[in-house]
Parts: sequence; structure tokens; C-alpha cells
Amino acid sequence: MTSKDRVYLIGSPDSSLVKIGWTDNPERRLRHLQTGSPVRLQVLAFFEGGPIVEADLHRRFADKRRHGEWFDLGPDPVTAVSPFVKVAQVEEDERTGHRRPVHELRYDHVSVEEMSQWMPDDPPSVYERVERECPTWKEAGKCLCDS
Repeated sequence: MTSKDRVYLIGSPDSSLVKIGWTDNPERRLRHLQTGSPVRLQVLAFFEGGPIVEADLHRRFADKRRHGEWFDLGPDPVTAVSPFVKVAQVEEDERTGHRRPVHELRYDHVSVEEMSQWMPDDPPSVYERVERECPTWKEAGKCLCDS
């Protein structure tokens, strides 16, 4: 994953089908998809992440797959996907060796209030210690529990 990689949800306001994919430029990807689509499409959301986050979301929603990378996630696909994105981001960071502190992971579309439900109440100093002393996410979890 590069720092520009984004996992996106693209869909139509008139349909419950959404495409879950990844790109370094969601707007450009939208333009490419739009040329072959008979309905108006829009970027519904995008998140930090690359192919591992995308593959994890595809696995989690396999029972809702309709065709290729298109899924029927109901009337609010962003809400359906959001709880799983952070877990997938952590997995991707761990597998690629680009571990970031949990408090730096973010959703590009979520309000501060919504994001706060994911943020632990521990002060940043705990994160700084964990980042210095714990090279993997598993060890970081143990360090946080021991704090």
C-alpha cells in the first residue's frame, strides 16, 4: 500500500449496488467506471487502504456480492462497511510492515464524533511508549493492556 492508496465505495443514488475497489485516485476511477455505466455513479466514501483492505472487505461481504466487485449492501453502504475498515487497515499495515499508531488511522468521510467511538480513552503518551517499545500490533495490544 502506498500513502495515496484508497479503498472506495462507488455507487448510484438510485441503486443499492456499490463497487468496492482500490485506487490511488477515486475521482479518476469514478470517471473510468462512469463511461461504461448507464446510470450516474458517485464516490460514496473512500478510506485509507490498498489491496489487502479491499480483499478483506470482499471476503466479509461475499454473501452480498452480486457481480464481480459489485455488492448489495442495503440503503446505507457506508455504515455497513465502516466498522470493518479499521480492522482491515490494521491487518494491511501489519502485513506490509507499515504499522501506524491506531490513533493515526482515519476515515476520510467520518465526522470527529463518529470517529471518537473508535478512539480509546488512553492519553497519547501511552501510544508514544507503545510505538517505541512494541514493533508489532500483537505486542502493542499487550503493551496497552499492561499500561
